[in-house]
Amino acid sequence: TTTKLYVANVGDSRVILCTYVPGTESSVEFKIDQLTEDHTTANDNELDRLSQLGLDRQQIQTKRRVGSMETTRSIGDFAVKWGYKDFDILSGATGPPVISRPHVTGGLPVDKSFYFLFLMSDGVYHAVEEMSDCSAGVKNLSPDPNIRIANLLHDELKQHRDCQKAADNVLEFICKSHFESYSFGCTGCCRRDDMTLTVRLFNNPNKLYGHKTKSLRNDIPVLLLVLLDLLRRPS
Repeated sequence: TTTKLYVANVGDSRVILCTYVPGTESSVEFKIDQLTEDHTTANDNELDRLSQLGLDRQQIQTKRRVGSMETTRSIGDFAVKWGYKDFDILSGATGPPVISRPHVTGGLPVDKSFYFLFLMSDGVYHAVEEMSDCSAGVKNLSPDPNIRIANLLHDELKQHRDCQKAADNVLEFICKSHFESYSFGCTGCCRRDDMTLTVRLFNNPNKLYGHKTKSLRNDIPVLLLVLLDLLRRPS
């Protein structure tokens, strides 16, 4: 039986899967895929859905909020889901603008190409984005914060296989760099949101790193259902 990976999400937290690139065993190159969809007013698909409910697309895009929400899909939040008529910007909607129907990715066959997967709240990648124009920002610079964070985790996992320690070290580095960016005058780094980062290691390249570690593949559940809204913390 082939083990498969399924991911379901609502909100703006992300799941990123990193897989080995064939033929790069000596350099451990890997590719990065975002398995989730950001349910925000920056998402054209979500704006189309809200427009079909009779809402003003341009107004929502300008305010970057759906009533009191920054996200267009979530778990809970009944005040805006069932009380949306109380918000002027949403009062003309023909149905609930904020919904809980998830975006689903899967099933991806889990094989030896799977390196690691990480889950992060929006505070993590927003902090990295805010540092993009500052000289004190994150190393391994790339226009994509997903790539930057994946590279930081890769550097940590080369040192040890402790996923929690790797996540903690990366968050500590981002927090420190974000503060330094603010200290150096980066106006976009005046504040940051709470941050959550979780890492799941599938296949540790023991022969490359020289660690005597067991494979964690057999610990993977048949179904990984990630309801990412639960990662969000109130700011």
